[in-house]
Amino acid sequence: MEIIFRPEAEAELFEAQAWYESRSQGLGIEFAQAVTVAVESVLRMPFAYPRQFAT
Repeated sequence: MEIIFRPEAEAELFEAQAWYESRSQGLGIEFAQAVTVAVESVLRMPFAYPRQFAT
């Protein structure tokens, strides 16, 4: 299984990482690592996370 981020979502992730890094050196890396852990968790247990649809 693979998770595919829309280009807009990927850009938002990079923007958020840069914002956190601008607040404190190394915080952007911590943010990116937390996102990676969350994505890996979804890949390990996909049925534990319900799909969300915009309404």
